[in-house]
Amino acid sequence: MVLSYVNSLLDGSYSQAMGPESYWINTAETSVGLSNGFLWENTGDREGLEQLLAGGTVDCLVNENLPYSRIHENGENFWSSLLETGYLTKAVTEQMPRLPLRIPNRSVQEVFRREVWDSFRDRIDNVFVEELDSALWTEEVERAENTLNRILESVLSFYHEYHEYSYHLILAGLFTGLGDRVQSERETGYGRSDLIILDPAKARSMVLELKHVKDRNEMQSALKVAHGQIIREKYESVLICEGYTTRLRYAVSFSSKQVMIRKA
Repeated sequence: MVLSYVNSLLDGSYSQAMGPESYWINTAETSVGLSNGFLWENTGDREGLEQLLAGGTVDCLVNENLPYSRIHENGENFWSSLLETGYLTKAVTEQMPRLPLRIPNRSVQEVFRREVWDSFRDRIDNVFVEELDSALWTEEVERAENTLNRILESVLSFYHEYHEYSYHLILAGLFTGLGDRVQSERETGYGRSDLIILDPAKARSMVLELKHVKDRNEMQSALKVAHGQIIREKYESVLICEGYTTRLRYAVSFSSKQVMIRKA
């Protein structure tokens, strides 16, 4: 990885805007088949993945002598295998039977996001994903809203309960699959934005603030809260400093399989 990084500096292919690439992602079977249907058939472990991608932890009774054949028997075996292969790391230094585990760095986080995309790819018409991307960049809000509703109808059948980070995970996976640079829970302005989508080649950026409500009648109110948060916390300030000349801002509210989008 270090040699690849140095070579990119020497041959001029390194992009300051994009930052260092995760050169090891596609080597030595790095993707390890994180899902293999396992996360999408086990609600509790899928929610654990959401917690990890949100910067949180999962608690695990670690088994350091786990044979490969038993990896997918249960969630704790699965998390233990990811710890042993470096995809997760211990969140504490103390030794104890049950340990909190977390994603160690941005490169591994990208691996998880790509796995999410790979899991969704066969269930969603890629035309819809590209249409969503196009509609948001061209500020066609109604088209983006209709398209995302169709995507949610396909994807959310895999969820028994919906959480705000369920939607966060879906969107991060979709944009990662399209090749965009995705920043999640980034500290910017006076707070942390939910999602920032970057296209350095075209100097354009997109801030998405997400809200989830159980009552559909509260979706409009949730949009106003998200809109106010984007403005009040000045989420786009860092994008101005980084030279993004196109800066789009969207408030997005979800309830079950329905979504509303508004420009902020």
